[in-house]
Amino acid sequence: MILLKSRNTDAANVIGYNAGLSIDTLARALVEGGTNVRYSGTATATNNIAATDTLGVADVRYVAAKLRTNSARPVAGSLFMGFTHPDVAYDLRAETGNDAWVTPANYSDAMRRWTGTVGAFEGVLWVETPEATLSADAGALLVDVYYTTVVGQEALAKAYSSRVSAPTP
Repeated sequence: MILLKSRNTDAANVIGYNAGLSIDTLARALVEGGTNVRYSGTATATNNIAATDTLGVADVRYVAAKLRTNSARPVAGSLFMGFTHPDVAYDLRAETGNDAWVTPANYSDAMRRWTGTVGAFEGVLWVETPEATLSADAGALLVDVYYTTVVGQEALAKAYSSRVSAPTP
């Protein structure tokens, strides 16, 4: 009886994980298909992204400012939500200079640096996810291209019709 319950729990976890992954993939495809795109560095299109065109502090500042300019509502307090691949988060944390991630991480919340988490930075609350889109060899000279998404509160919505579906699906 215990083994059967364990197997059912394992199956439910696998099914739930795959369902969440499927929904995330569909939502991500819709968001990434939008036209509000900012390329890092000197790139002007996906196929001319170079290995040196990495996400930087200026890019994050620009995107947060554009969201505020367009009256996007922050997700958490005054912060927008950013989803990025761990490789991109690495690049962001590796940037140097006075405005780089490491300076506030050292002086305001040093534990964030020791744990390796990005946290809140430049108006964006960051989530590192290996599910962020990676287009292998899509840039110039076969450079991998990573998609980073920064959204406000109304980025996605799902509506139901009480006449077609149950009142509370």
